[in-house]
Amino acid sequence: MIAWLANPHGPCRPVRFAHAVVISDERKIFEGLIDLETSKIFKWEQLHGAQPIITPDELVSVEHGCRKDLKTIRYDERFGSSRGLQQELMYYRPDVDNNQYQYRLNFCLIWDPVTEEVITIDMPKVRRPQVKSRPLDYHHLAIGWEGEYRKDLKPINITQPQGVSFKLAGRELEWQNWKFHIGFNYREGLVFNDIAFNNKGNVRPIFYSMSVAEMGVPYGNPEFPHQGKHAFDLGEYGGGYLTNSLALGCDSKRSIYYLAPYFPTLLVPSVSMRRMTVFTAGNYEYAIAWVFHQDGTMPPDRKLTGILNIYVLNAAEDTHGWVSEVHKGVNAHNHQHLFCLHINPNLDGANNSVHMIDTVPSDAPVGSPENFYSNAFYAKRPILTRPHGHGRL
Repeated sequence: MIAWLANPHGPCRPVRFAHAVVISDERKIFEGLIDLETSKIFKWEQLHGAQPIITPDELVSVEHGCRKDLKTIRYDERFGSSRGLQQELMYYRPDVDNNQYQYRLNFCLIWDPVTEEVITIDMPKVRRPQVKSRPLDYHHLAIGWEGEYRKDLKPINITQPQGVSFKLAGRELEWQNWKFHIGFNYREGLVFNDIAFNNKGNVRPIFYSMSVAEMGVPYGNPEFPHQGKHAFDLGEYGGGYLTNSLALGCDSKRSIYYLAPYFPTLLVPSVSMRRMTVFTAGNYEYAIAWVFHQDGTMPPDRKLTGILNIYVLNAAEDTHGWVSEVHKGVNAHNHQHLFCLHINPNLDGANNSVHMIDTVPSDAPVGSPENFYSNAFYAKRPILTRPHGHGRL
């Protein structure tokens, strides 16, 4: 691949494969590689001990299934790791337009996507009443009821009378000495490949590829059944699947160029040339942006907005520090959003080292000549190497 990138018109074009993950009706998982030139299966195997992504079809079916399934309630412990079960968080809406996240129900359902039935209903040991406070809504009608939109902002006009400064050939973009290929897949969403920078005529490779590989959201409330709340928003749901389509005049203005990714059997979102995607995972919206500055630096930018994943709270209940009361009878569990980046450096070639920089205090004791006032610290820079017996770093 590197040889072909250096000479795209040469004879060493790599063979193109499609990577396929197939989920059967019994939720058996198969993985394979298909040669796109010959349409032949190059590799095919059934995977054991692994769980596939939750497809958009499954997310729709579980909502309808939980509404109509009335099977007997069973209070089993846990179910092992060999079944791809889903924990369903239940909400109530007094009106169809109300914000459902305000009215959390005091139980969870466990759904089996193979048998398409509720196999148990998990109840916490502490019973809590249904929240019945006045709705806090955010749709346009509710904003009108509260006094309409703010009108004290003057218009901002951003124009480029001579056109845009970037060039796009297929999926390869050039802007301010930067040049890179824009990719997209169902899991990671936006992926950048073959990133290079033209340094005064010397086109230097910088990164082979960059993307957000995973995002973990652990919740810190140990009360049953909340110990199971730990979402992997990319590996379980797919940042590409959940990416929102953008519309000119609504999400972006003026000189915007859109790219449409390709999905089998799915409607495709459009991605704007802001080098950013926005995807909605349940109650959160994530903006994944890569900022290419004119000086050659590339800080990643991650933003999120949305509504907290809340639960019910009794009056004067001891939260034990695991939650915060955000409204009367409503709590938000302590949680984090941990982004995991896939960065494949290629700075002037593949022979690169990665340092982790950490600030540590001096080992010299207080009062010693080396650390007399106890203020000495330094930057520790260990090199990250390939773990022995494991995959690539």
